Amino acid sequence: KVGFNLKSLLETGSSCSSKHHKRYGSRPCGRCSYCSYILQDTSISLDNKNKSHVFLKSGSCYSNKLVYIATCSTCSSFYVGKTERMFKTRIYEHLYDIKNKKDTNALYKHSITCDGYLCFKFGILEFVTVETRGGDWQNVLYKKELLWQLRLAADYPPGLNEHITIMPILKEKANQI
Repeated sequence: KVGFNLKSLLETGSSCSSKHHKRYGSRPCGRCSYCSYILQDTSISLDNKNKSHVFLKSGSCYSNKLVYIATCSTCSSFYVGKTERMFKTRIYEHLYDIKNKKDTNALYKHSITCDGYLCFKFGILEFVTVETRGGDWQNVLYKKELLWQLRLAADYPPGLNEHITIMPILKEKANQI
């Protein structure tokens, strides 16, 4: 029997799958004030330790259950997060936290040294959708976020994620025992 490792737990055992979005780059809905914060590029290059080049998924501010990236337009900093709510709701929350100087928000902490809250742009890295039979899509969303944080080394400068948790992996492993 093969033992479990972090890579195998991240790559297998998902009861949900990513929807195959053939197009790249998000599109504005044109009806809200958050469209101006959404990256419409098809890909981005990061100046992280891996010199990553990432293709952004097609979506809009109304998309949900996704892993996203927030990039600073002033410097090369970036943040990887997830949301199960509408994308524009999560963008609003980040901007609200910056405006109200919430010191637990990584984007606010960064905005102190840059141009404030207008310097961030948000893009979609991956979607998580529920298969026909359902499943634990929330844990899959956590795992996808973790995978992107590890892939992009988001906890090392210029990444803004202060820490990365493997709790979703431990939770899944505990449920298997």
